[in-house]
Amino acid sequence: GTTCVLVSFPFIFNPCLGCKENTPQWAAFIYYLPFIIIFQFGWAATQISHLSLIPELVTSDHEKVELTAFRYAFTVMANITVYGLAWLQKNQPDRSEHLGVQDVPIFRNLSLIVVGLGAVFSLIFHLGTKEKPYPPGSLPQLEESTPLLQKEPTSPPRPLLIWKDWLLEPAFYQVAVLYMSTRLIVNLSQTYIAMYLTNSLLLPKKYIATIPLVMYISGFLSSFLMKPVNKWIGRNVS
Repeated sequence: GTTCVLVSFPFIFNPCLGCKENTPQWAAFIYYLPFIIIFQFGWAATQISHLSLIPELVTSDHEKVELTAFRYAFTVMANITVYGLAWLQKNQPDRSEHLGVQDVPIFRNLSLIVVGLGAVFSLIFHLGTKEKPYPPGSLPQLEESTPLLQKEPTSPPRPLLIWKDWLLEPAFYQVAVLYMSTRLIVNLSQTYIAMYLTNSLLLPKKYIATIPLVMYISGFLSSFLMKPVNKWIGRNVS
């Protein structure tokens, strides 16, 4: 997933190779389409793998919520970094107050910086996060402090679900719809906020970085409230 993102993302925010001023839009669309598909596949693969790692790192429900909140906080920090860099570049002296062809180098440089930072932190994550998988049928090694007599479970252990069994679980579809709806709201707000600011409100182009920057800073600060809110109203409600 990380490799797909690193390979495809720079091409999305760079001019079409071989395209000219008279190149039809459908040709440019066909050019960018494979890179967008590869990026979306890589992004989804990375997100799913990263989220599925949380239950392997912690066992307590409250720790899972706390770790998820920290993950979201660092995600917002990454977004703040991107919009902060965009704001710095947009504040440079420029003749035009609106987006145009002259802004292509800004988005190109920004995409390369983002890919470089992402590659560094992805490398740190893969090298620094250690998993301890147990092979099927094996037990963890006993230590001196481990009791020899284990308490009998009050209920028989449930068998592990395979991927086919998940398709029969109603909760699987509930979580999928909830996550899809949440991501849809976030993606739509990120996509159309720039067009709303520049086309509807006719604001200068620097505001396409300023307004989202304020939004993400607010989200970053609110993420620290998840732990007390979770203890106050419960994990399911929060």
